[in-house]
Amino acid sequence: MAQNQIENTKTFRRSITSVDGTGIIEILNCADAFAEYANLSTSYYLGKSFYLEALSGAIYLPSLQKAPFPEIFPEMNSAEKIAAMLEIEEAYPFLGLRFHARKGAGTWSTLATARLQNKGRETSIPFVIPYLTINQLKLLSPDDRLGVSIINYGSGVLGAGDYINLEGDFRFEIDLIPKPTTRTVGIATHTEWISERHRFVSELPTLIELSSTPRTPAMLTFGLLAIPASRSGAEFI
Repeated sequence: MAQNQIENTKTFRRSITSVDGTGIIEILNCADAFAEYANLSTSYYLGKSFYLEALSGAIYLPSLQKAPFPEIFPEMNSAEKIAAMLEIEEAYPFLGLRFHARKGAGTWSTLATARLQNKGRETSIPFVIPYLTINQLKLLSPDDRLGVSIINYGSGVLGAGDYINLEGDFRFEIDLIPKPTTRTVGIATHTEWISERHRFVSELPTLIELSSTPRTPAMLTFGLLAIPASRSGAEFI
């Protein structure tokens, strides 16, 4: 981690059951991760980065008819394996877990939908790949929000005893860029300049008289106020 950088990792969890209905449920607000560092903005420009590293779900749907696992054999190619899985998916009940995203208080947009079935036991499914991204990490903006909803494809929604337990972890970084500071050093104020100018004018007759009088070693040198035209302040010589 760089000297002027803050980096941290956190986790989040959300359990979804029949009581949540079919509306969009927010599961992650990226802005919350940066909230505790907001005071740093008085001294720094904050460069924020957010990465969703993992998101998985423990799925248990006993209210749906049990669907068997597809028969997959080593000699099958990719197309044959997909066809075997789709055959089971279409032949038995399923519901959808839809992922949504929005910026701040904007409108939700659909990212992807996973079809879920009852496999007779709790099963765990990773969602970052391939539903949210094809890369190892899902890059999000500092004001992004993620949500999920349950979709009814004709077989119903979550029933009694059903649950989807989501768990994810993320990493965020803050680059601290110092703001420029302004300091005023050795510059006379306007009031000080006027005051010294009046003193100079009041002493001018005496200075003229002294300049016409022969000097002796005992004489003192008076301080003259020099006001250069190129400066806004005043200094003495």
